[in-house]
Amino acid sequence: MGVNSFRPHAAANVLHNEYGDCKDKANLFNSLLRSLEIEARLVRVSARLARRMTGCLVWRSTHAISRVALGGQPVWVDTTG
Repeated sequence: MGVNSFRPHAAANVLHNEYGDCKDKANLFNSLLRSLEIEARLVRVSARLARRMTGCLVWRSTHAISRVALGGQPVWVDTTG
């Protein structure tokens, strides 16, 4: 509910609180990668696609993961594992 149902919390807050949902964790992961000059972006996927990718039941209508560029190729990372 509210703005944080679709916008992640700041990476520093997630790190400090040691807590976050899928988009918060992906945003923190992306921030850490970008500090190493590795391109990373937050991507929202449907629950159906997330279930196919991970084999896990996702209760949200959408799920957030990271798209990382390594060697010019996309790598999809789910940080909620």
